[in-house]
Order: sequence, then C-alpha cells, then structure tokens
Amino acid sequence: TNMALIKEFDRELNALWDSRIAYTRSLLKKPIGRPKSFSKKDRDKRIRRLEELAVSILTNKKRAESELKKITRYTKSMSLWGKDRYDKMVTWVKKKPGPIVYSFWRKGKCLYIGQTKSAKERLRNYRKDKLFGMADRVKVHLLRGESHLGKAECLATHLYDPSGNRANPPEKKYSKKCPVCKAKREIKKDIESLFRMKRRRSILQPNRETS
Repeated sequence: TNMALIKEFDRELNALWDSRIAYTRSLLKKPIGRPKSFSKKDRDKRIRRLEELAVSILTNKKRAESELKKITRYTKSMSLWGKDRYDKMVTWVKKKPGPIVYSFWRKGKCLYIGQTKSAKERLRNYRKDKLFGMADRVKVHLLRGESHLGKAECLATHLYDPSGNRANPPEKKYSKKCPVCKAKREIKKDIESLFRMKRRRSILQPNRETS
C-alpha cells in the first residue's frame, strides 16, 4: 500500500541521515566500534532506492490513470489472433487518426509501450517484430494533442511497467511534462543538496597559517 511505501521512504531517509552524521557524532562521544564511513557510492545507492520508492508512491494507480485520462480522448483495445492478425490491426488503427500511445500485451502483462503521431504508418513497422509476434492484444490511447505524447507515454510506462522498455522515454523541450518524473527529479535534487559530498577535514587538524 502507499502508506507502507511512505513509511519505508521515511526509514530510508532517516538511515541516510544517520549514516551522514555518524562521523560528527563520533567526535563528541566515543562510539561503539569504528563509525561507518559515508562514501559517495553509499549515498548514491541510498538515493536511488529513495527515487524508486518515490516513483512507486507517486505512481498510485488511481492518480496515474486520472492524469492519463485527462489527456486521452478515448482508449480502445483489440485482440490479436489468427494468421491475418497484422492486417486486422492495421485496418483497425486506420480508424484512429491522430497522436496515440500504443501498447502490446500478452496474458495481461505489458510487453512494450510506444507513441506516434501517425498510428497507420508507425504500426506498419511491426509486421516482423518479435514483440508483436508475442502479443495477444494491442491497446491504444488516442490523445487530445501532439504535445501530450511524451507525457502520456511516460505515464503509461510508469503505470503498466512494460518488460520491453529499457528506460522511460526522453522528454522533449516543448512537450507536456510527466508529473511523476518531474517530482522524481525534484526529490533527487533536494536530497543531493542536503547530502552534498565535500572533502572532510578534521576539526582537530591545526591551521597551517597559525601553527
């Protein structure tokens, strides 16, 4: 649940903070054993985990579906079966002009998500594609405008978690932004600013100018 994820996010953030100040605490009282070092590698690993949790929290199914619905005119799906499955799909998408986000599915699991300004031209390229050969269903989101393409594809990627997409789609300068990715960037920037790595100098080391 979202509440459990939020609690885990808080625990990870507190653990990151405790690791960061362990050395400072050791200067004031004798620690039990040597204080654990805080390296950039450790920091980056914890920040990546915090990012993953943040995305899971922000990609609440109802919230993501609501955002996607706002920029979608309608959503349709079609079963893919038979030897003429490719021709049926091409004929089907001809009736859906305009910018779309499409996805291929197999047994209820998303295989791949893509976007195109012209469904007719783009989906023609899948005749011999391996993912199309595996799919038993295609789903199409017909969007309200081209500026929503990147945002819709990114929201769908967060929502459906396709196995064939290696990374979230790149954002274009003048397109609408994905709210999940925007929040993720802001969280990462904020945490990195709080835990910025600097060269440590012991407070017991004398100043060369005065020694």
